[in-house]
Amino acid sequence: MKKIKYIMITIFILLIIIIGTIITFKLNTPKNTETKNNYIIEDNEITFEEEAEKKTVSPINNYTEAYIVNECMQRYIYKLSSGEKAVDMLDAEFVKQNNITAENVFDKIEKMELFNDFYIKKIYKRKYDNNVKQYYISGRIISTMGSAGEPSEKERKLLYFSVILDKGNEAFAVIPYTEGQAEWLEGANIPILKYEAKNRIAKNNNNAYEPAALPDERTEPEKYVWQFLYEKNNFIDESYELLNKEYREIKFDSIEEYKEYARNFNYSSSDLTIFSQKQYDGFIQYVYTLTGNRKIVINRYHAMDFDVLLDTYTVDIEKLGGETYDLSKNEIAKQAIGQFIGNINEGNYEIIYNKFLNEEFKNNNFGSVDVFKKFIKDNLYEYNSFNYYGMEVKGGTYVCDVEVKNAQRVASETKKMQVIIKPTTKNKFEMSFSMKQD
Repeated sequence: MKKIKYIMITIFILLIIIIGTIITFKLNTPKNTETKNNYIIEDNEITFEEEAEKKTVSPINNYTEAYIVNECMQRYIYKLSSGEKAVDMLDAEFVKQNNITAENVFDKIEKMELFNDFYIKKIYKRKYDNNVKQYYISGRIISTMGSAGEPSEKERKLLYFSVILDKGNEAFAVIPYTEGQAEWLEGANIPILKYEAKNRIAKNNNNAYEPAALPDERTEPEKYVWQFLYEKNNFIDESYELLNKEYREIKFDSIEEYKEYARNFNYSSSDLTIFSQKQYDGFIQYVYTLTGNRKIVINRYHAMDFDVLLDTYTVDIEKLGGETYDLSKNEIAKQAIGQFIGNINEGNYEIIYNKFLNEEFKNNNFGSVDVFKKFIKDNLYEYNSFNYYGMEVKGGTYVCDVEVKNAQRVASETKKMQVIIKPTTKNKFEMSFSMKQD
């Protein structure tokens, strides 16, 4: 019995020694470089905690990054449009895989026309480490080719690239994609590079990046205003998609109505005057006053991720960005009156006549948009401001007492109206009104 006990103790001690030896060996074994998902990962060089993070791209918040990427693309396209080969601006792996040389480069990639600018429409980023980032972009060239006011065929075409920035080497490289290869714009099939942690991009005379000047706080929102106006004039369907969704659904019943409105929205970036901005949860809102006291609003969510409003009266701009756009009864009344007065100020008499006025009221009092226009001009001001000082709810109708002022004078006479508002569908309404005598 004692012999068996001795054997068991001996086995237990041996097991402890073996386990300790294995643990010591594991702890002291040097870590090896391992390859995963087509990356060559050096220990302590990749900082992702989850393997999935290396497979995804994300929007960028810092506009300076988009600005630098755009500068790199401008240089790349300028080289190609000037007839230079620009092979040393292409990603080395891309050059190798496609057997690109200076002699055959324009057989492999598209030669660009002369151009004035390049602008990014969408941009996403993958971070490899603190030095190397890859940006996936779509954008357009704006060339001097084609007839005046009409984009050339190449200007109409969306182009797809990725730009790799190597902060350590202060160099960049470009990979062009076809539209069929650009499914990453929808978050799928993201191209994966073989990543070597050191010396990813060899710096040369053409691919060094160092922006001449970084953007100031107004560069970014003014770029968005410019992009919207450019697309309104040249790609009107795309400009419609840039409108804020809540605003678009309330302001316009169809894209055709928008197109008619947009034809009369004849402004350029040079018309921007007063500027203000405000931070909300999830976005920054920029409000510009245009000549003629018109407004344009930019809601900026990420760099190159924004939407647009063409006035400040159609919706309550402070309520945008939530899960739903819900208004109280007072807010519904104020928004309806705001749309009425705002459209008067902008001379949109047909919009008021056709969309807002109760059908019976309209037919009994006016009969045509010209009669309505004359009535407004005779009874209100060229530019009006308002406040309402009383509201009574009768069933589903709001009866509002409104004071209208001449907004072009500090001290001026006022006129009083009674406005009757009847909500129809969500955020839509019909109205009638009468002038009140003091």
